Amino acid sequence: MDRYPDDLFAEIQRLTARVEQLEAQQGQRAPLTTASQGWRMSNMTIPSVSAGTCHIGCNGGDVFSVNSAGDVKRMFKQGAAAPFTTFDLGNAPASYDQTYAQQQSVGISRLFSGHTSLRASLIGAEHIAP
Repeated sequence: MDRYPDDLFAEIQRLTARVEQLEAQQGQRAPLTTASQGWRMSNMTIPSVSAGTCHIGCNGGDVFSVNSAGDVKRMFKQGAAAPFTTFDLGNAPASYDQTYAQQQSVGISRLFSGHTSLRASLIGAEHIAP
């Protein structure tokens, strides 16, 4: 194409028509997400990702990210239910007998069990490291 066309008005018309065509094509593409009432993302297959980048999407109803090594991380995992344990210290008796000692031992064992369940749940949901 000549760098300095003879008919500049014809060139302007051609460029204007091309811009209008490109603008029309831009409006035809469906949006990837909508956010009028929160984000809505359609499920997709987990793609391959170029080196040095990551991709965020939705798969199976879960938000995920995948990096160039192919490591997929599901976001916002919910851990398994962990029991809520209460421990009543009560009033210590004037003298410690076998029954009181056993009650304290059972209480401490329940607290430890609850702590262990909560920790396992958080690790399973990848909220904390093992």
